[in-house]
Amino acid sequence: MTTQGECFILKTIVLVSLVIVLPLQCYADVPSGIGKDKYNFSIGSFLPAVNTEMRLDSGTLGRGTTIDLEDDLGFDAHQNTGRLDAYIRFAPRHRLNVGYFNMNRTASGVIDKTIQFGDQVFAINTNLDSEFKTSIILTNYMYSIVQQPKFELAVAIGVHYSETKTSLSTSGGAISVNAKADGPLPLVGLDIKYAVKPNLHLGLLAQWFKADTSDYDGTIRNINASIEYFVQKNFGIGIGYSQFKVDYNTNMTFFKGAIRYSYGGPQIFASLRF
Repeated sequence: MTTQGECFILKTIVLVSLVIVLPLQCYADVPSGIGKDKYNFSIGSFLPAVNTEMRLDSGTLGRGTTIDLEDDLGFDAHQNTGRLDAYIRFAPRHRLNVGYFNMNRTASGVIDKTIQFGDQVFAINTNLDSEFKTSIILTNYMYSIVQQPKFELAVAIGVHYSETKTSLSTSGGAISVNAKADGPLPLVGLDIKYAVKPNLHLGLLAQWFKADTSDYDGTIRNINASIEYFVQKNFGIGIGYSQFKVDYNTNMTFFKGAIRYSYGGPQIFASLRF
């Protein structure tokens, strides 16, 4: 087990212990707050398992090599990262949600196959230094089609905006290739909130989208499930699970090739609502 994994499990045990020890009746007479909060902010720790494949094509050499960053280049398949989420309810049934996190990973090692990455070919047994950086902003507009004291169901229409940078270079940097793929991808889905008790809430966000055009073919999926316990009326702690998957081929000017990456794993967080 990795050090990051041990650290995350320890945090989770502490959090669950608090949830068990703290009395559920601490403010049982207070309304659940489902659909009543105007502002909500959360910050947490996210430990996803990551799987990344990509291909960078060349105008002269043709189709590039499909690279599995974890298997072929030695990237760590797990990374602990922070995550920020917030929303504002600007009308009784209308919300605007924003989430952000990033992952920066590096690896070094000798490759066991020949790799064509863009216009450059790296021969087998070459010692490569690799870097993969991604920053992700998730923005959603939500309209509550059902809003009850303990239950809220909303339609979510959003945009997943990512900045992805990949670099492969020989040791010492004598030969280096960089690739960048930035842009928005749409998402549609449903958001559900349910108050089991006034201070114990369940949440689920599920989104999906597929597009097929002359220059782009891909799918995107986003799932986030959570259990949140409010220690006080305005302060909560929670655990959850998030999974995100992108799979696309593109022939656009800024990037010709394919990217397939997924991340999914547990998270712990603290939240404030007003």
